[in-house]
Amino acid sequence: MRPGRSEPLNWRWLPLASLALPAAAYLWFLGRFSVNVPFEDEWTTVDLLRRAGAGRLTLAALWAPHNENRMLVPRLLVLALAGPTHFDTRVEMWLGSAFLFVAIGLLLAVYARSGGRSWWWMVPPGALLLSWVQFENILWGFQIAWYLILLALFLMLTLLVRPPRRRHLAAAAVCALVASLSSLQGLFLWPCGLVMLSARGVERRYRWWWLGAGLATTALYFAGYHAGTAGGRPLSYGVEHPVMALDYLLVAIGGFVPGLYLLVGKVPPAQTVATGVVGAIVLAAAAAVTLGWARVGRRQPDLLVAVALFLFAALFDAALVVGRLGLGVAQAAASRYTTYDLLWPVGIWLGLAAFRRRTRRSSVVLAGGLAALVCFTAAQMGLAYRAGLPLGTTTRARRLEAAEIVANFRHVPDVLRKAYVYPAPSLIRADVAFLAAHHLSLFAGASARRYREVGVEPGGFPGRLLPRPRAIVARTPADSLRLTAWTVLSTLVEEHPTLRDQFPTDGPHYPRDLLAWATGPGLRVPWAGPYLVIVRPSLLQLRRAVGP
Repeated sequence: MRPGRSEPLNWRWLPLASLALPAAAYLWFLGRFSVNVPFEDEWTTVDLLRRAGAGRLTLAALWAPHNENRMLVPRLLVLALAGPTHFDTRVEMWLGSAFLFVAIGLLLAVYARSGGRSWWWMVPPGALLLSWVQFENILWGFQIAWYLILLALFLMLTLLVRPPRRRHLAAAAVCALVASLSSLQGLFLWPCGLVMLSARGVERRYRWWWLGAGLATTALYFAGYHAGTAGGRPLSYGVEHPVMALDYLLVAIGGFVPGLYLLVGKVPPAQTVATGVVGAIVLAAAAAVTLGWARVGRRQPDLLVAVALFLFAALFDAALVVGRLGLGVAQAAASRYTTYDLLWPVGIWLGLAAFRRRTRRSSVVLAGGLAALVCFTAAQMGLAYRAGLPLGTTTRARRLEAAEIVANFRHVPDVLRKAYVYPAPSLIRADVAFLAAHHLSLFAGASARRYREVGVEPGGFPGRLLPRPRAIVARTPADSLRLTAWTVLSTLVEEHPTLRDQFPTDGPHYPRDLLAWATGPGLRVPWAGPYLVIVRPSLLQLRRAVGP
């Protein structure tokens, strides 16, 4: 290098540096909207902590299924963290994010091992895995099990694309075993691994060994297992309703694109149809990548990993159809499912990058597919960030309300307690007392005292919301404050039957009269005042929306 000239910048690392932006956005989202409070399913962990404190924790309690899931490994992990962290549920959220970041790093390692030169190909799949669309999992410590399985999946795939050696196979089997003892979907690592071994031409004895280990783990998982019907329907419901099952599957696959009401309108059926169309397009693209892998790249590492990701996501979505179809097709797009459904576009990106390297001349099909994928990814990320802020705000509001209810557990109405505790207030009364006595979770610092000083703010979610007329529906989906205001009103009406008699939902002037009462000078009910005053501006906006 000539004297006086500075060293040239290594542009090779610029794409990886650009991943710092979505990573920082992810961490900001987690830090901004996370709340330290046990929520819904996390109360089962509090029960385990109480058993451990009393010296009554048994292996049977750790092995007992939660819905369809055996959660031995995440339960042991959370119990180990509870002591030094005082059961701060935010620690579980941060640890889950660390698992996700390591998984993305493993994906980059697979790409590098496949001979990829331009890191720009890995920026979109890395950014997709950091999408805010998975806000439920980001902001819920209980979902650390899902990120643990994701990490185990990527680590297993990284090991199996290496030259086949016994230590690599043994380590990959440990990953599959850990995932299998974390939740039901962890069992899907075994067929994914078998596909990897078969495609790479690993010796038959190792494939038989892998198959035997997977079958033994599956038999252990289902020993003494009683299938639940969390969807409220028998497991044969999907067979009896094949069209509905197909709709559910497509909506589940396309559910990682949030906020479609911003494009297609705010009518729920239109959103569901649009999500199903997205799912069909994604499924067709994944099928094309799989077909290309079968024809030209059966042993190419990144193509093989892409097909394994498709298989895992397909098995996961099929399990959703079996277990959750009874909850309705719209439920398939729930945020907590999107962490695994993001594997569909990630696999498509890996496949397209592999085909581009193999093709010396640019083809029209490949160029068109790349352009479509770039536009699709940009739209997903834009919608995820646009919808993520109100969704994160609403989630934080619910968690804060849950914290207030836990801190004031003895003094809040039953209708609010039932909305936030799992499975019923009477069953966790001892758990709340245990947290307070041992200074755990929100009782570890001054949070509980502040919650008691404030009391319970409005926003408790009743069993069902009051019917909303079209004018309100058109204005509330993207506005969490107005939706919370309507929920507050629904809570009060549910708890006090006199209001239901005074403002019948089938009356000629509903909900105009109800909103006029809630915002006017006639509000003289002592128990209603503290709730409605805080959300009064939002109620006034709803009243103007309804019209005179």
